[in-house]
Amino acid sequence: MLAAEPIEDPTLNTLSTMSDPLISVVIATRDRGESVTHTVESALKNLSTYSNFEIVVVDQSADDRCRQNMQPYADRQNVVYVRSHTKGLARARNLAIVKAKGELIAITDDDCVVSESWLQEICQAFRKYPEVSILFGNVLPGPHDCSAGFIPSYHR
Repeated sequence: MLAAEPIEDPTLNTLSTMSDPLISVVIATRDRGESVTHTVESALKNLSTYSNFEIVVVDQSADDRCRQNMQPYADRQNVVYVRSHTKGLARARNLAIVKAKGELIAITDDDCVVSESWLQEICQAFRKYPEVSILFGNVLPGPHDCSAGFIPSYHR
């Protein structure tokens, strides 16, 4: 087995010297109605700590509830809504990534609420560890009735 030599190309990772790169928040949704708006609202709260981002929502719903719920964001330059008749989470995410303009892609699900410092923390982590290509973090369950079942979570 041959050992790979590190590539010494300063253009490969310029994040450490850039000021706040554009981050594209990717959200795929299907038949969730207003659920995605809670996710969009939580992402927009990142404006208090990180302002250079866009949100790309790909809607694969069979009805128009999501489109109607996304209507209040129609005039926002940093929110892109895409209606797709494809089906499948990977297809929706791939379409969103094609539409995305950001140097970094942050993916969250349509039923999640992200923290107000989520994007700032992502940017800081990539600056601190320029050799990494992907980051992931904790997925904490929201308030719920444990007797009714469980909510999957991940805590590292």
